[in-house]
Amino acid sequence: MCLAGFGNCAGDMEIWDMYKLKPIGKMNSHSASKCKWSPDGSKIMTAVCSPSIVVDNDYKIFDLTGKLVFNNKLGHTNVYDV
Repeated sequence: MCLAGFGNCAGDMEIWDMYKLKPIGKMNSHSASKCKWSPDGSKIMTAVCSPSIVVDNDYKIFDLTGKLVFNNKLGHTNVYDV
């Protein structure tokens, strides 16, 4: 399970193992407006998209421990979905 605060929140995310009922990872994706799981459930992607934010658009991929696996900074490019 992913607990996250986006929008007016800071973008903090926490991943929980629901079988052991313990947290397994933490990460931050400041200003994210999208958050999606990978099809196999092993990674989480977040994105900063227009029209919510029109500068510093990017997308990030994290593993479940919170390690940043990939970050693509798109700058001032208008990105509407990922």
